[in-house]
Amino acid sequence: MNAKSIVSSSPNALRVAILAAGKDAVTANGRPLVLENLGGKSILETVLANVRQVVSAAEIYIVVGRKQDEVRTVLGEAFHYVLQQEPLGTGDAVLQVARHCSGPTRFAAC
Repeated sequence: MNAKSIVSSSPNALRVAILAAGKDAVTANGRPLVLENLGGKSILETVLANVRQVVSAAEIYIVVGRKQDEVRTVLGEAFHYVLQQEPLGTGDAVLQVARHCSGPTRFAAC
């Protein structure tokens, strides 16, 4: 399994899926676009700072693709990572996260 084991505080807890696996979302040098600097932090770190005002790290799932090592290196292991092996779009990315959750789940995707 590519995500950590999930023990949610509530079966109906809000979970956030952050989509960071886009196959075409790379810079000219091949770096994931979500890791580009925006005001001293990467775009992804800025999104996470906002999301963590609403949910804990235990409820955050980051969907990663072929550049997952670079994303993990920047963010560390505080979050759940879900590998989208083949980039098949937003719906598939959220479905990959849903497979790692048990019971009724509410999502916000960013």
